[in-house]
Amino acid sequence: MSSSGQDLASNVMPEKEDLDRMFAAVLTSMQLSSTEKDQLMQLSDARKWTLIQKDNSRKILLPTEYFTDQLTRHLDPVLKGKKVTKKQLAGLDTSFDVLTKLEKTLRINPASWIEEFVDHPNNGHILLHDFIKDLPQAAHNKSPIPVLTRAPGEHHLCLLCIHAIMRHDYGLRKVLNEDGLMNTITVSILNENPATRLAALEMLAQAAADPHDGGIVAMDAIHYLSAVAKEPARFVTILQQMLEPGCSLEFKKAGMRLIANVINFAPDLNMLVYWQMDLERAGVDEVISALEISNDSELKKMAQSYKAKLVSVDDIVSAREDNLRLYSQSAEEIASLQMTVERLTRARDELRNQLKEVQLKLNDNEEVVNQYRKETERLNTKLLEASSIMTDQNMMIEEHRKQLEQLEREQAELITKAKKDNIALAPPPPPVVEPVPPPSA
Repeated sequence: MSSSGQDLASNVMPEKEDLDRMFAAVLTSMQLSSTEKDQLMQLSDARKWTLIQKDNSRKILLPTEYFTDQLTRHLDPVLKGKKVTKKQLAGLDTSFDVLTKLEKTLRINPASWIEEFVDHPNNGHILLHDFIKDLPQAAHNKSPIPVLTRAPGEHHLCLLCIHAIMRHDYGLRKVLNEDGLMNTITVSILNENPATRLAALEMLAQAAADPHDGGIVAMDAIHYLSAVAKEPARFVTILQQMLEPGCSLEFKKAGMRLIANVINFAPDLNMLVYWQMDLERAGVDEVISALEISNDSELKKMAQSYKAKLVSVDDIVSAREDNLRLYSQSAEEIASLQMTVERLTRARDELRNQLKEVQLKLNDNEEVVNQYRKETERLNTKLLEASSIMTDQNMMIEEHRKQLEQLEREQAELITKAKKDNIALAPPPPPVVEPVPPPSA
């Protein structure tokens, strides 16, 4: 056993650290605001210990499996048959006792216990929903076996159990997300038991206050109630019950909380106007007028607060007409801009196409230029080769010319000398010229 468990069993106050931890757990199970928790944490250690002991004495130490098993067995079609054995009834408590224990357990146990109860595979909130739906059939087929007999008030107990679940954020989300559960709760407003009607209305008001999608879920449930009750407009049944002479203050306050939450948590202006008009068609003005002359100050404040938060439908219609005109003007401007954009887009595309064509031509021209450049370089090389050959030839010709001039001078000298000596000379042979090879192509 843990030290805290030993302390509880022996009624000995634990150490300061353990005491504060245990007291914080108690406060968490109470679903208090942070301000309230801070205030209570300032209590003396003796006072904290007393509250811890009282909280522990109130808790019912039954596991979640006990309740889910009991509810599942009560819903078992086998137990609705004519032949039920003692073995099948072994360990089965009456459904009224089970629901009574469950309601108290859900109300006082910590959030962790409730999360376990509604989580898979227990799905306790779904079992409670199925139990409510099974009540009419069970009442019609009355069993002669006492443990299987459904007692009056079980519908109300089921609602109280679900209401206790909804006090925790996790449980509330489970209830809102369960298909048809809020519809079943809301239809309970038609129940003959005033306490059941009040519980159903309070749960509906709580759902409508959920900032996520509670308003939508609540209005869907109200629409379902309207269809079941064949109302001429939504909210009629609730508002008529609020006007009945014997209607309790608690029911009227719950009804006003529902109306206020519907208005405060509408998802957008369109839905707000739509729901407000639903309330007006259902006769909310008559209810507000009656509450304004009530002797209860809280109801008066609620009525005044509702009137203060009403939106002017005429102003909204006028604003909407102005917005429509602005939208029409904007649409024309946008259409004109769209045409300009389309025209500019076409011009841009044409320029892009032209640029592509020019780039293609430039690429082709670059190839031609490159070919010309290569050919020019080749011809220049050949020209240099030819020029070199011509230079060599010129040098050879010049050399031959010099040799020929030399021969001519020598011949002239010989002729002159021969004349002097009267010697006849044969003509000199022609000079030999080496052939020059032609330049290669």
